Amino acid sequence: LHQFGRLWHGEKCLDFNDLAANEILSLAFSRFQVETVSLDIMMPALKRIGEMWHQGLISIQQEHFATEVISRRLQSLLLAAPNPVLPGRIIIGSAPVDSHSISALILAVLMRNKSRDVIYLGANVPSDQIQKMVTKTRPVLMVLVSTTVQSVLPLILQRKNWDSLQTGLVITGRILSVYPQLEKVLPGKVVSGNFQNGLNQIESYLD
Repeated sequence: LHQFGRLWHGEKCLDFNDLAANEILSLAFSRFQVETVSLDIMMPALKRIGEMWHQGLISIQQEHFATEVISRRLQSLLLAAPNPVLPGRIIIGSAPVDSHSISALILAVLMRNKSRDVIYLGANVPSDQIQKMVTKTRPVLMVLVSTTVQSVLPLILQRKNWDSLQTGLVITGRILSVYPQLEKVLPGKVVSGNFQNGLNQIESYLD
């Protein structure tokens, strides 16, 4: 798995080799489960690429290219996922002003792969008129993924709107592991820790 990740981001994505990058992902998916590839290859590779960008080792164009390759693959997996058979609809998206959608998209793919009924909203889900959507779609749970401090602030400032939702609300994301004290001021249930633990905890709210 580690070798797949290094080959993917080190020799293909950073060289803007779209065909080769996708071939490596296809080979990985042919050998491993969707959850394994998503959590053990895609996410570590993107984390490493993000770190390299912050350190000035790669360009923003290389970082965007890698993110786009993974985003396209995840979107195709979401479309190809089995029809939902388990009860309980779940809405998944990124928190307000959070432009990072990969974590939310991976969560949506994994939930759909578990035959869950998922509505995926993408990045930057605002509170405006969200109750109308909840009333219309009747989810049992809404999950918002927050990856930055900036995306946490609207949740805190508009807590009254989010707390009034007539459905369960879960806030998750890496920023909550960095600042665990946020749990005291955020609406809904807060799920922190690694992605796998978060996935299991969110599933427990659906059962």
